[in-house]
Amino acid sequence: MKFDEVKENNNKTTKLSQGPHFKNRYIRKMPGIMKTLYYFIASLAIVLTGCNQTAEDYCNSGTEKYDTEDFKGSIADFTRAIEKDPNYIMAYINRGNARAELRDFKGAIADYTKAIAINPSDATTYYNRGVDKCELEDYTGAIADFTRAIELEPKFTEAYYNRGTALDELKDYKGAISDYTKAIEFDPGYSYAYINRGNAKADLHDYSGAISDYTKAIDLDSNDAETYSNRGIAFIEAGLKEEGCTDLRKALSMGYAKAETLITKYCR
Repeated sequence: MKFDEVKENNNKTTKLSQGPHFKNRYIRKMPGIMKTLYYFIASLAIVLTGCNQTAEDYCNSGTEKYDTEDFKGSIADFTRAIEKDPNYIMAYINRGNARAELRDFKGAIADYTKAIAINPSDATTYYNRGVDKCELEDYTGAIADFTRAIELEPKFTEAYYNRGTALDELKDYKGAISDYTKAIEFDPGYSYAYINRGNAKADLHDYSGAISDYTKAIDLDSNDAETYSNRGIAFIEAGLKEEGCTDLRKALSMGYAKAETLITKYCR
């Protein structure tokens, strides 16, 4: 979600932080990482012999390297697995995950697309491809992928949340609110969904609704200083300056440095 611009009484604007941005709040599922009881033995055999290994052996070796954050090494092994078996779907998914960790989002999307061609019924592959499309700011494409993931897995909470955030990027705040609400329906403890729904409500000038959502998010996670700041701004926009300044001071006391500028602007 892009950061909001909150209007003052004199109609000037100031950019304010509005909570979680899409790019650091998504949840990447990685069910494609295959682990078997013998993957360590297989990877050791690859090192020792370098030959006569199966696609699964290489995939398991890649998994071990992935787990130790050797993403380049894991990509090499997943590539070898694919060379052994060009239709090995888990190798494509795993290589896509590793490429995404290295921020090669175009490469990750290509791998997920290949996996989808082999098995068009896996919701998580569409989901992960949607995440990486968002990283490339292809929000329309991401929405299509999240929608397909939801069609395949109707209770896919994160897909609703991320589709909501992509809709937010396109300024479809009502659509975003609908998706955040669905995510909350499936996971009532999803604090980020409350925060982002509050942001979208603030964008629609529903400050009372935004305050309610920020309050719920604070109930779930009282250590998020930024949410106190967001609620403070919503209070001020709703004409409740005292409550708003209390929240801004709380955010500052928790280490949220931007709150100091807001206090100077609104509370003195």
